[in-house]
Amino acid sequence: MRASTHRVYLRPMDDAEAPRHDAALRKAQHKLAALGHLGPQAGAGATIWARVVQDELDWHESARERFGTDPNLETWERLIGTALMLAVAIDQVLAFERRVRGLTGDAALARVRERFDAVGPNAEDLRDLVAHLDAWGNGGGTILALGDDQLNLRTVAEAAVELAQEVERVRAKYLQHAVEDTQAAFKRRWGMPPE
Repeated sequence: MRASTHRVYLRPMDDAEAPRHDAALRKAQHKLAALGHLGPQAGAGATIWARVVQDELDWHESARERFGTDPNLETWERLIGTALMLAVAIDQVLAFERRVRGLTGDAALARVRERFDAVGPNAEDLRDLVAHLDAWGNGGGTILALGDDQLNLRTVAEAAVELAQEVERVRAKYLQHAVEDTQAAFKRRWGMPPE
């Protein structure tokens, strides 16, 4: 018995169609690359920074507790240092959120960002802040003063973790769409039948 073979015949593309299909293919490939480079495989993504937020929050609250029982220069430096690292990690989650929302325009992600902004108004300024730690107490968390605004680091950190999880969910969803769009654009460009 002979094995059956399938042949795919490509139809020649009209010269007038090629530039339009080339442009569509380039656009699909660009979006695929942009979404792909925002994930953990590129070395840093929202979920990686969410893990840093969680770890730094634990270390920060431990430092806050130690400073409360033994206020000295070393415990003060650890308190400030962990607060600043937490602020940087939260800022990175926000940076990934902006990139993913800019690429996707996803409404669910915008809603989670609004919830974050409700607990962390002006959190965009965290990275550039010269921290002034105003208060800490029994389970209340550290309060960062940003001008007239105050942020509870624990509350903002928890909201940043939720936001990072949504960022990654949206990125993965749109990455899959981008893969499909790129494959379809490639097939259209080269006159291949869709599957």
